[in-house]
Amino acid sequence: MNVALANLEKHYPPITNLLRIPKNEVEYQCLYDLMLDIVDCLEDRDDHPLEPLLEVIELLVESYEERKDADLLNLAELSTPAECLKFLMELNGLKQKDMIHVFGSQGHVSEILNAKRSITALQAKALAKQFQASPAVFI
Repeated sequence: MNVALANLEKHYPPITNLLRIPKNEVEYQCLYDLMLDIVDCLEDRDDHPLEPLLEVIELLVESYEERKDADLLNLAELSTPAECLKFLMELNGLKQKDMIHVFGSQGHVSEILNAKRSITALQAKALAKQFQASPAVFI
């Protein structure tokens, strides 16, 4: 085994969660915050040993942001508010229980996701704020 690979196997496990494309908003925010912390640490020094790590993290953050932007553009093509909500919940790694604060109960969430209940204007406003989208998406 080559020396570089042996060193990588030794040092990679502790940072394995950092060096992957975020799958949801929570992972993205953690990586984004780390990126900002590293930027502060570098203090405009290009020769800092963390510079290459910063470059990789910037690429991972950009990849997530580009995917999210593309997903939001595709959101307009979805035909119902329920489909839009399902899509945004999946994109953000949310479950029905995570939406109770908007709809009041898990039963109401289920009815809305199955298009058996309409989303009210007040709920659409809360969803728009949570998902950074237009309330029109949910009505």
